[in-house]
Amino acid sequence: PEDAAYQLVSIKFDAGNTDFTRLTFGFTKPAKFSTTGSVPEDRQPPRIFLLENSLQTQLTIRLPNTLPEKQLLNLDYKDARLELHALTSEVNQTFIELKLNATDVSVERHFVSRPVQWILDIHGTPLKGKIAADLTEGKKLSPEDAAAFEKEEKERRIRASKINPIFQRGENAFRKNLYDEAVSHYKEAYALGKEHTGDEFEDPLHPLSARALFRIGDTIYTMLERRIGDNYHQAIEAYKTAIRITQDAEKIAKENGEEFETAYLLPHANFRIGRSYQKMKFQHEAAVYYKILQERFQNSIEAMEASFWKGMSRIEQRQWEM
Repeated sequence: PEDAAYQLVSIKFDAGNTDFTRLTFGFTKPAKFSTTGSVPEDRQPPRIFLLENSLQTQLTIRLPNTLPEKQLLNLDYKDARLELHALTSEVNQTFIELKLNATDVSVERHFVSRPVQWILDIHGTPLKGKIAADLTEGKKLSPEDAAAFEKEEKERRIRASKINPIFQRGENAFRKNLYDEAVSHYKEAYALGKEHTGDEFEDPLHPLSARALFRIGDTIYTMLERRIGDNYHQAIEAYKTAIRITQDAEKIAKENGEEFETAYLLPHANFRIGRSYQKMKFQHEAAVYYKILQERFQNSIEAMEASFWKGMSRIEQRQWEM
């Protein structure tokens, strides 16, 4: 197992904004924890992973290399949108399970370096407050309209539930180093999500389908790294496709006053493209993507890493002056 590099010292819930519930996670790096772990991430900001079940009724937050302070294990919270169901730790990682009681759930996340914090804004319309919200906006829902709305939401959740098992099969294959099989599952997950986009249901692209595109790039990139490949063009094209489709979906979401959840993966994809070019000795092309990170995603972890690798690129080209 990886060494625990961080301690989770606080979790704050704030439902003061009617549009979302904010979770703020505070971290420290005590001396008793390892600061020289065996993985590079131990020297980077704490990592955070989100896993939402197919029916959007539960969200699991995983914090690898992180252990919680003991008093957090007894933490209790509930509001109209979500409820803290469990906070556990095992093998140097922390799990926070949230019960979701809302529709159209999406999550925005932000990293703060001083003090070290992750902030999650969990959006969604509380199930009990849905009709009340419509009435506040001057809308009157008849029993028939309310029933139709509930039916439509149920159909969306059912369609989404078909994507998740396929995506998880891709994740399982990836963990077993079955890269071709993983790519096949990710492609199937994307195709299934795309199938209902713009049809009679007028669904936007499901975030998990878009995420599958990024995982295709990740899988090819990892396969080449472990097999010491030297031609990363296929990984680059996979990431570029994921970026293009996600940016299109993000644009549509913003026009509707919404956020597209998977947009948080854009810095990751741009960084991997830069590294792919650099591994192939295409220093100029790599610099283009590092510049994108520093200009468009300057607060991201990837922008910090881009600065380092940009310097390494200069060294490789014997351009010592900065």
